[in-house]
Parts: sequence; structure tokens; C-alpha cells
Amino acid sequence: MTLRDMVTSLDSLDDEGTVYAVRPWNGLSPVMIRDDEGERSALISDQLGLCYFLEVSPVKEVVERLEQELGRPVMVDERVERLVQYAETDA
Repeated sequence: MTLRDMVTSLDSLDDEGTVYAVRPWNGLSPVMIRDDEGERSALISDQLGLCYFLEVSPVKEVVERLEQELGRPVMVDERVERLVQYAETDA
């Protein structure tokens, strides 16, 4: 799954999950969403070069705020761009 894929499937994601992604962050960055902090999933994400991106709940909130600001449905690439900006500067 890529960051772009994750953004298109936000409604199906558990709010308790944590998103890890390969840097540099962009729409094609591979991601893993972890529901736990178990050793096995931590080891897998480390081996894949994934680092903390955001929790799922704030991801949904950022996208919702963006849509409210623009007053229209937001394109996938706009969502990705805003999330990367938020993860790098505000999170």
C-alpha cells in the first residue's frame, strides 16, 4: 500500500491505527498501518525502512479540515500534499 492508496481508503481504517511510511514522503511512499506496538510489527516496519508518519485519527481530521476550508471534495493528491505538510511541520 502507498500513501496515496491509504488516503483513498481512509473510511475503512481503524482510528486507533498508526501510519508508518518510507521517506521521503509522497504519494508513492510505501506505508504500513499498525494497530499495535508489538515487537513483530515493529521489527517488520524497521526492516522495511518505515518511520512514524501520523496516527490514523489525525489523518482523518486533517483531510476533513481541508475539505471544510476549500468547500469542496478534495482530490487525492491534494490530500497527500496536505498530510505530508502536516506530518513534517505540525505533528
